[in-house]
Amino acid sequence: MEWPTFFADVPDFRLNRRKRHLLLDILVISLLAVICGADYCEEIALYGRQKETFLRTFLSLPNGIP
Repeated sequence: MEWPTFFADVPDFRLNRRKRHLLLDILVISLLAVICGADYCEEIALYGRQKETFLRTFLSLPNGIP
């Protein structure tokens, strides 16, 4: 199963003018970080920054790590 099809039904309630990052990127990074033991938003962001090279192999990340 590919990431885009797995998260296809998740609605994006963010305002269009405020969207800097793709919802798919946010969800995948959050999921992977929590699996790796992250409990707080700060830990999820730290995970994303530390694993950016790896994450770029399968995520778009057009504006960097969310």
